[in-house]
Amino acid sequence: MTPTPAGEIRSRWSFAAAAVLLAIFFLQLFFASRAKSPAWDEPGHIASGVAYIQKGALTVNPEHPPLLKAFSGLFLTWAGAGWPNTGPARDLLNGASKWQWAAGAHILVTAGLDRALQWARLPMMLAGLMFGLVTYLWGRQLAGELAGLGALFLFTLDPTIGGHSYLVTLDVGLGAFTLLFLFCLWHYARSPRPRTLVFCGITLGLLLCTKFSSLAILPCAAILLLAARARRTAWKAAPDELCPCASGKKYKNCHAAIPPSRFDLPSALACAPPLLYMGGIAAAVIWAVYRFHSPLAYVEGVRMVNANHQSNYVVFMAGQLASRFTTYFAVAYLLKEPLAAMALAATGLFFALRPRAFLVRDRLFLLPPPAVLFLAHVWKADDLGIRYIIPCLPFAHLLGGIGLAGLIRSSARAARPIAILLSLWMAIAAAGIYPDGLSYFNESACLLDDPAKLGLDGGSACGAAWLDDSNIDWGEGLKSLKAWLDRHAGGRSAKLGYFGSFPPAAYNMPVEVVEDSQLDFQPGPGLYAISAHLLAHHNALVGHRLARGDQWTLRVPPTAIIGHCIYVYELRAD
Repeated sequence: MTPTPAGEIRSRWSFAAAAVLLAIFFLQLFFASRAKSPAWDEPGHIASGVAYIQKGALTVNPEHPPLLKAFSGLFLTWAGAGWPNTGPARDLLNGASKWQWAAGAHILVTAGLDRALQWARLPMMLAGLMFGLVTYLWGRQLAGELAGLGALFLFTLDPTIGGHSYLVTLDVGLGAFTLLFLFCLWHYARSPRPRTLVFCGITLGLLLCTKFSSLAILPCAAILLLAARARRTAWKAAPDELCPCASGKKYKNCHAAIPPSRFDLPSALACAPPLLYMGGIAAAVIWAVYRFHSPLAYVEGVRMVNANHQSNYVVFMAGQLASRFTTYFAVAYLLKEPLAAMALAATGLFFALRPRAFLVRDRLFLLPPPAVLFLAHVWKADDLGIRYIIPCLPFAHLLGGIGLAGLIRSSARAARPIAILLSLWMAIAAAGIYPDGLSYFNESACLLDDPAKLGLDGGSACGAAWLDDSNIDWGEGLKSLKAWLDRHAGGRSAKLGYFGSFPPAAYNMPVEVVEDSQLDFQPGPGLYAISAHLLAHHNALVGHRLARGDQWTLRVPPTAIIGHCIYVYELRAD
């Protein structure tokens, strides 16, 4: 009997471990989804997806491409949901966009809320699974099996990824298809073959149909393809030694087998035909996704991006309110990603930048794309949440996987204990915040101002002091609020200051929704539940509009914090 090669055994164990991590990831999404009510954007996207599938309409929510919403609408249709036969729903098909959230809520409620919502979210979970799989495969092929597993480990336990991957929203899907396209482009840069170019075109078309901000990747992709023509950098190593790229192959069979190429003007011009072919295939995919309507439909959608956003809307950061903060996304990343993950990403960056560690081409695919995507969002995106830079996060996970593999392989005495400690820290953060990953903040959020609030969930108890909106509270806590009221309210009703688009009445809970302005001054006795987003804005008004009154939410401690996103106060007559 011929013995199985050691490399094949390692590969089998690697794939098995990856399958376990992906299963854990899917299960945490599935059960978190069951605990959460619809987030702010979900009803509108659900209405758009059902209209696309059942009515062939592109007029609902046209400021976002239809691909991901169509998958949700398809699954809902399979589950028996139907388009509402109401006047507002008919007006919505004719372009009255103000009814999209009401139509989406109607679809969910009439089809059986919990069951319909789970079906609507299922394709988003599958997109999240693909996201994790591509992260693993790229990390494995880029830096070896251990780095691939490390990257997938960080991806699986990232609270931001887990908190958004089950929602019928577009940011995780955008990240998944961005990574998939760049993965295919990287393969084409390594080995230019017609079949790979076709995959590049298809994945580019799908990417451009997820969200219009994906257009930012086009100039980056062209530059990457051009740079792939540049002279590859090799380094001297014995042919039978392991390749320094950590692929596990012998050097002669790995990077030594890649012939160098020259960078010159003819080489640069040679990039034009592949780019044109890729663009043509992508255009055909977009045309098909848009049901072969005029190409102007896509252009019109780009023009409508952020059309429904209020021009005078102010965002919150670190106690301040402003129309925009230049440092917003940097602060969001530093506060909301686990410190262990950031430490491993920094370690991986150190390893990746060492001489002879990676080919220049591989560094170009690993480092500039997230920088371009990050800067594009700093320049154009509204300051509404870390979710906008989710496409950047897998590159940090890839670097973190490289860092974790480097520490484990290191001969330094402290390297492996550090790797184990950081991995445990990551796991504790993920378990401590679950299932409220959307609201996660790391320890630095509490460390300086209120370290007593630190817990297994990091600094999430201090999140409302730093950021608002989908960073902490996106209306997803209604089910948890109902469960709390059923257990603790004793049949009493509560007044609800609510930030969300889905009607709380759908959960049959004893609440009266009140305007946030009614919470400015200390109200009368009773039970109050306030969304963390409103609380952050409310507290930021100290010294401004509320300086003439009593800022009671800073004086009265909450009775409970539900799902990290709803604060409950018990006010008594004194």
